[in-house]
Amino acid sequence: MATIPIMIVFDGETIQEKAGTGGSMDHPISLGGIQGNCIYMMAQNNYVVSDQAGAELNISAEPEDIVQWRATSIDRTNYSPILVEFDVSSGSQYISTAVDTLPTLYYYLSKDANNPDSGTQQASGLESIWQATVLNTGSVTYHWTLKLMDREGNVIGYYNWDPFITIHKPG
Repeated sequence: MATIPIMIVFDGETIQEKAGTGGSMDHPISLGGIQGNCIYMMAQNNYVVSDQAGAELNISAEPEDIVQWRATSIDRTNYSPILVEFDVSSGSQYISTAVDTLPTLYYYLSKDANNPDSGTQQASGLESIWQATVLNTGSVTYHWTLKLMDREGNVIGYYNWDPFITIHKPG
């Protein structure tokens, strides 16, 4: 059983400029027409079949593998993307429903950014990591709903897009 992490990088500025603001959890704004310009999905190369860093990602996985998704922004200073809902629209027999696990992650920072020899210090924080279990090989189309926040914590808008993954058995 493998864990396959997928990082989704959002261009918050492009989303706000091209898709606008607003929407709601029940009626998010679709990113379908612009997703290729503002959504970049990445995984470790050994799991990628095609479309590395595109809005669609085909991965290689086996039953019982765990797929994890997490979101970040190109500009984390001004925009915070939060994945808020996962919905499988076709292929639900191939993957379980994703759930947000909210683990505490630990990472290291330089004690002094101006002095690389200053040593490191541990930091931690909650991270929104959604995960689902691969049930079988096949094609899965799913919808993510995204809440985009500004640097003051105000909601810019709710958005969705319908990426797909094709789960191929390695070999």
